Amino acid sequence: MEYKDPVCGMAVTPQSAFAKREYQGKTYYFCSQDCADKFDAAPQDYVHEVKGTELPQAGSATTGFNPELSNRLQVELPIPDLDCVPCVRTVEGALSELKGVEKAHVNFTTTKAHVTYDPKLVSLADMQKVVKKAGYTVGEARAQIGIQDLRCASCVHFIEENLRATPGVTRATVNILTGQADVAYIPGATRLGQLRKAIEAVGYRTEEQPRQAAPEDAEQAARRTEYLNLRNRFIFAAVLAAVVFLLTFAEFIPFLNSISRQITWMLMFVLTTPVLAWAGQRFFVGAWSAFRHRSADMNTLIALGTGAAYLYSTVATFLPGVLPEALRSVYFDTTSIIIALILLESV
Repeated sequence: MEYKDPVCGMAVTPQSAFAKREYQGKTYYFCSQDCADKFDAAPQDYVHEVKGTELPQAGSATTGFNPELSNRLQVELPIPDLDCVPCVRTVEGALSELKGVEKAHVNFTTTKAHVTYDPKLVSLADMQKVVKKAGYTVGEARAQIGIQDLRCASCVHFIEENLRATPGVTRATVNILTGQADVAYIPGATRLGQLRKAIEAVGYRTEEQPRQAAPEDAEQAARRTEYLNLRNRFIFAAVLAAVVFLLTFAEFIPFLNSISRQITWMLMFVLTTPVLAWAGQRFFVGAWSAFRHRSADMNTLIALGTGAAYLYSTVATFLPGVLPEALRSVYFDTTSIIIALILLESV
């Protein structure tokens, strides 16, 4: 089935579309990033013709700048279920009663409420609540934003918080498996570019989602990929951990007891290093991300425990002279086995 790009008019299919957006309950497909950005900037211009009386220019809902009304913002709230003329007065009255709302005008033809307000006294969430209480809903647009290399579970929280703090955003969820942020926002109050900046402020790069697979299919595929990745890392760690564990008791094994203790420790170092660097990489990446945001999680605990054991063992192996003889021992087996067992639990 073909759809018409609302910006340029080009015919596109869901499979070939570069991007898609949901606005007031309908899905729109776009042939390019440029068309998607233009739609994000002013979706009402491409959905239907806007008629009615305009309000005096107030500050931007995104920057708040206006020489004459620098402390006032104007926002356009779509109310798609506004189906009667008396409803206009109901919504206008509900919005006008909010402390901080200077002026509220509802246009029945365009089913939009134009509100001038003081952001220090009232928020968009407050407006949504009173409109809902009046029996109507504020229309929202939805955007799916791809996030590159999202591996840190704790960072999902920070990304969601940053998105929710963006003016105009009503809901934001991040799926670590699909690497995608699903954001619901009021088009008149924010733009896609600002949503991307909110994600990039946390330290991640964004990308457009070119594929149009159903959310269930995308999540299922992501889960399988993640499972295979964890399984391969576990097998790798388990095999090397078993060999390291065997070398721990080399002095009791006939064909290994002829090898000197120092050489045995070096072999254990060589085998443990890839376990820590590759199989256990996710724990250290997660711990670092949490540290950057002044937080701690299970990754922090794993990274500190295995990292300390590995570093101490490395010193004992290559710089034994800096440690008293009674303290010269290694814990490479502890490092590799812990990582293998935690990966097993994840699989």
